[in-house]
Amino acid sequence: MLSIRSRWVKIAQKKFLRLFFILILSCFIAYGITACTSSQFPWSTSGNGTPIAVTGTLATVLNRGKVICGVNGQLPGFSFQSPDGTYSGLDADYCRAIASALFNDPSRAEFRRVSSDEQFQTLTQSQEIDILLRDVAWTIQRDSQLAIDFAPPIFYDGQSLLTKADPTLNSPENLRDQTFCVQDGAAANSLQVFFRKVKIPIQPILLEDDRQVFINFANGNCQVAVAHRSTLAIQRQTLTNPEQYQISTLTLTQEPLSPVIREQDPRWADAVRWIIYGTFRAEELGISQNNVMALSPSSDLEIRRFLGEEGRVGADLGIPNDFMKRVIRWVGNYGEIYQRNIGDPFQLPRGVNQLWLKGGLIYPMPFW
Repeated sequence: MLSIRSRWVKIAQKKFLRLFFILILSCFIAYGITACTSSQFPWSTSGNGTPIAVTGTLATVLNRGKVICGVNGQLPGFSFQSPDGTYSGLDADYCRAIASALFNDPSRAEFRRVSSDEQFQTLTQSQEIDILLRDVAWTIQRDSQLAIDFAPPIFYDGQSLLTKADPTLNSPENLRDQTFCVQDGAAANSLQVFFRKVKIPIQPILLEDDRQVFINFANGNCQVAVAHRSTLAIQRQTLTNPEQYQISTLTLTQEPLSPVIREQDPRWADAVRWIIYGTFRAEELGISQNNVMALSPSSDLEIRRFLGEEGRVGADLGIPNDFMKRVIRWVGNYGEIYQRNIGDPFQLPRGVNQLWLKGGLIYPMPFW
């Protein structure tokens, strides 16, 4: 009796193992089909015809047909939503640059306003956005403690102070015991570190975001506003009698403002990184919105490669080979983006945001 029962147990085990193997094999087959499906874009093959795996956020964005960018939405010069719902600014234009590169259509950029408190959770946890373009500074604490990666900086800034126009207020000593409106978090920490170092007591008022900082400053609830130097220049123009206010010569921090993406997403990281570097390189090469179409086709080999007419600069990234021609056509090079959004409207000189050839920090990686 035990022998018969043992035999049936063994038969049952074999059937179970066979069924389990079939299920596992089915999963591998299904995964393979899904992977192949995610790679079926006209440009996503290698030089020998082998499919290039387009995975992660890049595959999601391409299949969805639009890129979703988390932005501030209330910061002129970077991302500002007009009453008609349109967005303008440096961050907004880089979202459009990504949409242009992938879809040849800047309108395929969707903007979602996110607060400073929720910006990283919205990117990494709920994953409601594909990229964060919200004047975020690249710091070691954020890079090491959050599940994020930073793209190349698109604006080099620094935290400074806005006060009444009085040269004596450029000295920390003359700011003793004054009230400072500052955004809670990294900005407040940097402010306190700076004044502790010089042993000057201050009274910080911690607020939700830069908008609240300037509302409170304009209403006289504090004597000093603290923000990025670019933000101070932009917001000063919104005050009554802006000439009565000055941006301090003090620079409290280094603030490289960078787009943010989820970590361990290499295809998406590469695409975003090279779109940004491409805007830098286009300015170096003298390629602009005004001449990009006239330059195509070009007799210059370097320009031909850059515009995707030769080689595989885009295809090997899993994106259209002419991605930079698209970006420059619809959005422009870095200098055009800067001047349109910050230089002309707010008369803020480029400073360290000049190309490296002119003494700035804007330096593209080689396109070869």
